[in-house]
Amino acid sequence: MPTTHTLRTRLIAHLETWRPYSMFWPGMISLCGATAALHAFPPPLTATLTFLTPILGWIAGLYAMDYLDRNLDRIEKPQRPLPSGRLHPRHAIIAAFLFATLGVLLAIPLGPLNLLFILLIGTTTIFYTRFGKPHALLANLARGLITMVTFLFGATAITTTLSTPLWLLATAFLFHDASSNIIGALRDQTGDRTCGLNTTPVRYGTTTALLLATTFYLISIILITTTLLTHTIPITTTIFISLLIIAILLTLIMLTWAFTHRHTATRPQWLQAHATIVTERAILASAIILGISPTLPAATVATTVVTATILLQLLIRTHHEIPTTHPTPDRNT
Repeated sequence: MPTTHTLRTRLIAHLETWRPYSMFWPGMISLCGATAALHAFPPPLTATLTFLTPILGWIAGLYAMDYLDRNLDRIEKPQRPLPSGRLHPRHAIIAAFLFATLGVLLAIPLGPLNLLFILLIGTTTIFYTRFGKPHALLANLARGLITMVTFLFGATAITTTLSTPLWLLATAFLFHDASSNIIGALRDQTGDRTCGLNTTPVRYGTTTALLLATTFYLISIILITTTLLTHTIPITTTIFISLLIIAILLTLIMLTWAFTHRHTATRPQWLQAHATIVTERAILASAIILGISPTLPAATVATTVVTATILLQLLIRTHHEIPTTHPTPDRNT
């Protein structure tokens, strides 16, 4: 019979697999889609379902990704639950299936189109994990496509007619997530190169990878700004612009540092760069939701998610990403 210590170890392993510091992101993107489609914050039940369903799918995808990447993680991230032995591979598969099933069940009340989109998210996630990751920009864009479909999932919880502004915002998030995915890959260059994974930083080098990430980010910001300020979605300009400026400044500071230190940055430093983007994207999503609907429910969700994202990254992310016993200095050329 498992001891209390064993059960606690298993529970922590599962919680680590969920990546609590980033798991709210798909929920926020879906809420962005629903809020933009409704021109207001959704009713409580709709808001709950559009927020939770993508998170459950995200967690299912993380179990699947960690299962498929377990051999790679033995090199760069041996402290993670699967390579460390704290989580059995069979349990990861079972958990992925259970979370995916729960996500599908929660999507059903929202309508058949939402069910189609949640299945599309799952299919795209499997493609990204199993086939896309070794293929540089294809992988980054495939990851962005998952986020784009997540936005559309939220929008179709409100309407089956997707207007031009909704498609433009969805495309903006495709480019934003492709950008953050490139930044995230910078910390794993050593392991990726060793295992023959042809990621964007490995194939093109750090400088070109940063230029691509910057270009994708600029495209996303231009699309979001022009769509919300020039189309028919009503917006409280002061709130939207204020939060947008904070998000842009965070990214600008990170990119300035990244270009300046691109030849000498260590793996923990690249991790911190990506952590900045994880915080930035929570603020960016909040800018859209609060800009469209400056209400107490929207403010409560946005404040909670941004605060949790910052605190959870400070508390647990470094341990999950960087081995404490065998640190890997990843200096780039």
